[in-house]
Amino acid sequence: MKEDKDKTIEYAHPDLPELIGALGAWESEKHPGLWEYQITDDARAFVDFRVDQGGNPKGRRYAFQKDKLVEDASTVPWLEDFKQRRDKLLNSDQDKPTDNNIKESGENQRGTQENQRMNTPNPPTNVPQGRPREATPATETQHNTPPPKIGNMIQGFTPVLQELGKIKIGAKGKTTTSKKGKIYRPPEKHEYFTIVTTETDKNGDWVPDSNFPNNKPTKLNITLLYNDPSENFYTQYAAYTKMGCVCHGDGKRAITSTSEIKTCNPSECPLFQERECKPNGILSVVLRDNPRLGGVYKFRTTSYNTIRNILSSMFLLQNRTGGLLAGIPLTMTLSPKTTKTKTGITTTIHVVNLEFEGTDDELATATERARSADERMKGLHPTPTQIEDETTEEIQDVADEFYPAE
Repeated sequence: MKEDKDKTIEYAHPDLPELIGALGAWESEKHPGLWEYQITDDARAFVDFRVDQGGNPKGRRYAFQKDKLVEDASTVPWLEDFKQRRDKLLNSDQDKPTDNNIKESGENQRGTQENQRMNTPNPPTNVPQGRPREATPATETQHNTPPPKIGNMIQGFTPVLQELGKIKIGAKGKTTTSKKGKIYRPPEKHEYFTIVTTETDKNGDWVPDSNFPNNKPTKLNITLLYNDPSENFYTQYAAYTKMGCVCHGDGKRAITSTSEIKTCNPSECPLFQERECKPNGILSVVLRDNPRLGGVYKFRTTSYNTIRNILSSMFLLQNRTGGLLAGIPLTMTLSPKTTKTKTGITTTIHVVNLEFEGTDDELATATERARSADERMKGLHPTPTQIEDETTEEIQDVADEFYPAE
């Protein structure tokens, strides 16, 4: 069986497995020819030599930042280091000298040294005693390059903003038993927002944030931190169990929890058809009624309508502001919407939207004020990512709220 798998693996050089292993990567037991390197807790790099899986003998390079594919391998230092070492290895065979080349090279070197000796002018005689004479230019055999400087930041270490709390429109209901005999707490939908901390009580419920009184708001005053919609609102298709995310993708490609890469097509995916895979969105905001810079409050949803609303709002605002989103005072709203289910039953759902409460002139004024701050911030630091590894409590919460037992 192992021999059959190896037929689909080609290495451009027999020493490539040893080279990539020396760089700290390991080969997948389930998928021979696929090598993985853990960059950080939420970032992994891959080199794929499996020809039948889209790889190549030199190794197809790519990476994932949590669950977002990094297409440009040159932006990943470890992959770039592998490429340079690989190319040097592949070129070494081409550059190996033959016996004639060695002899000819030796003669040329002796001739060059003799010419240098004959053509070098006499050193000046008026150099004061004790002063070093001017150094002759270094030849290729001299190595006067200073040692490389060590940076002042850990390479591959991804900045992540702290999650200060969560914005919820639901909670866990009373304990019951599913049709399959599983004991669980079905989710309850609310018609208002609830702000909670990242702590849970003895019952497994999120502890309410004492900075926000329990007045059941349907509007929240917020600002966004970034101009790129994808950095404010992370979206993906994802399938969860109580063990964590088992598969996630962007609608074209997906990766499983075993690092298997496959086509992501919701219309053909059995997990999606069975509602085991759903669209996911995580919105990160600053709450203006309790402004705390250095962290974000996160709102998570699997509602198609809400995901579409939030993305559409950001694109519209970008169009009106010339691309600016960060720092503009916005309102996060929760409102009812009448819709029909697949079976034709009319029902009311509650959807979230982002709005600017004001006229075009007022938006223009707010944009100029935000643009001034945005210009001062440019180039100071790389944009921190908001996507981090999920804790056990978060995985349990996502599974219970959005993927309940039936």
